[in-house]
Amino acid sequence: MTLKYTVEDIVRQIFIIGNYYRWEMIEDKDIKIQINEYHKLLEDIKAENIVLPDEFVSELLIEKLSSSWTDYKQQLKHRHKKMLLQELITHIIVEDTNMQECATAKVKALSTKANIVEEKLAQKRYENKPDHNKKNNFRNSRPKGSYPIFKKKGNCFVRGKLGHHTAQCRRRERNDNPPRANIT
Repeated sequence: MTLKYTVEDIVRQIFIIGNYYRWEMIEDKDIKIQINEYHKLLEDIKAENIVLPDEFVSELLIEKLSSSWTDYKQQLKHRHKKMLLQELITHIIVEDTNMQECATAKVKALSTKANIVEEKLAQKRYENKPDHNKKNNFRNSRPKGSYPIFKKKGNCFVRGKLGHHTAQCRRRERNDNPPRANIT
């Protein structure tokens, strides 16, 4: 009977240690939730009367950080003073907050640059738009039925009247035929 319970205890301990060993941090998941999972695994280990050194527990947490934390992991590994688990968790949460703020600032900067570029492109498109329909647009914008005649201001050389130029004069002789040479 004692052997049966001893074997069950060993199997349960192996299972808990296996869970602790296989646990990994994931990029997409919130860091605080993952640290709580790590604490739960440590509580399960303590409940089985398995004693792990504090330095081992802290170093393993550093190793389990995801790949985006590589620089931070190297910085923590090369410290002369080893941190306790609570200090390490505080450092990790502060670093996560800083990383999120930096990412948010980068996104805002990129979206601002994108808006500026988009505005410049829209302005260029508007400026470079061919105006081959300019006359048609002008005609379409006037009210139908009345077509005002725009006259240039100045004196007419034909009649000497103010209000129109020679090209707009009604009394001007129009020569539709080409000029002929006078033969004497």
